[in-house]
Amino acid sequence: MRVQLFYRLEIAQTYKTKFNKIDESLFDIMSKIASYIKVNLLTRTRCINNKEFNSFIIMVHNKTNLNNIINYFSEFQLLSSKRLD
Repeated sequence: MRVQLFYRLEIAQTYKTKFNKIDESLFDIMSKIASYIKVNLLTRTRCINNKEFNSFIIMVHNKTNLNNIINYFSEFQLLSSKRLD
């Protein structure tokens, strides 16, 4: 039996702003998060029913970086129902 712990953060590459209806890129913030955790920023494209979805992914597998994630969320807790996950 093998247990592997990992952290994965995936989010759409762009979002529409409420006021100007323009797609804004999340590249800057995601690259800063990846840099802080010391991992690479990955991209993924999925096609579902002939519609294309693009996302950024941050994945952490090693123990040192997982500890960085734990320390970060211990200090800056999520304020939504996601904290229960």
